[in-house]
Amino acid sequence: MSLLIDMLEFIGDYPSIKFFLPIALASLGGAIPLSIARKRRRAIERALPEMLESMAQTVGANQSVQEAFSGYAENSSGPLSELAKQAVNDARQTTFDSAIIQLAVNSRSSHVQRMTTILTTAIDQDAPLKDLLDRMAEGYARQNELMDQRESAMTGASVMMKIMVGVLLPAIIATVTGLFAPPASGINVAALNAAIATFLGAATGVSVAIGGRMLGRFNEVVWQVPMWTIISMMLYSVLYIGIGATMGGGI
Repeated sequence: MSLLIDMLEFIGDYPSIKFFLPIALASLGGAIPLSIARKRRRAIERALPEMLESMAQTVGANQSVQEAFSGYAENSSGPLSELAKQAVNDARQTTFDSAIIQLAVNSRSSHVQRMTTILTTAIDQDAPLKDLLDRMAEGYARQNELMDQRESAMTGASVMMKIMVGVLLPAIIATVTGLFAPPASGINVAALNAAIATFLGAATGVSVAIGGRMLGRFNEVVWQVPMWTIISMMLYSVLYIGIGATMGGGI
């Protein structure tokens, strides 16, 4: 219990930690919706080749593209299917072109928006739709595969960067400081600890931002910077108190 009280008192001595803590909590309100929207958009993009392939098969069976689109909406599930169902309902009151354009807007995906532009242009020009749909399905499937491979590689590098700078570095520095200048030693290291905590928070924030840029998610990840900053600063503070109280002896 006394160790916990010491930790809380120690953390309370640093204005930077007290400043970033409410910001970190508030920033979650921006990070979570963006993360949900990104996952929804990627789910839509991953389902796009399946929709195009299904429509190509239906069009190849001498049915209209509108019937092919309605068939996919009725027989599939997922976020893209939900948008397709809404587009089918909208098409009853407007036109098919207007409905799928609205679908593209609601999807918030550049893949879907590009697909609808190509499809509506092909319909207006009476182009052979089956071949077009087959080529688009193959192209988007290959594009999704490349995006998933890049995201997997960049995610590993981004996570490693966060762990190295935001977790391991504070732990190493806290261990050294706690062993050689523990709170019980009487050495005045308040200014040093404040500077170290601020440095670690800044370094962690920069590493998180760089990781987000690598993944192409900077606008989403920037909301996580305050949270990771406070995690790094508090981790150093807590480990310094804990290591200093259990193993430190002013050696």
